[in-house]
Amino acid sequence: MNEILKKIESRMQAFRSWSAENRFSSARLEQYCGPEHVGGFQLAGDEIEDQILGCLSEGFAVEWEIIDTELLICVIESWEEPLDWKKVSDRENFVDIDAILKKAGFCDSD
Repeated sequence: MNEILKKIESRMQAFRSWSAENRFSSARLEQYCGPEHVGGFQLAGDEIEDQILGCLSEGFAVEWEIIDTELLICVIESWEEPLDWKKVSDRENFVDIDAILKKAGFCDSD
């Protein structure tokens, strides 16, 4: 088995072990491109592992956490900072992109 497949299988086993010890009533996948939230959707219980596997296979980082009773799966590309799970739960960007663009002169000032 090549290194990439080993890493994917290791991550899948980590999720399986974690989910065997944790209970949730619903699941939602939230996708980020760097600090920007780009979308999300509800998952049925039988879709969770397939979605995680698909995202890992495409090269995305995948993290998970339970907030209240909802399993949040954060799929992210190009982000090295710790995840802010409150922002993931609220479906927000990790940083204020508009403020950064304004500061850089790419947007009109208010």
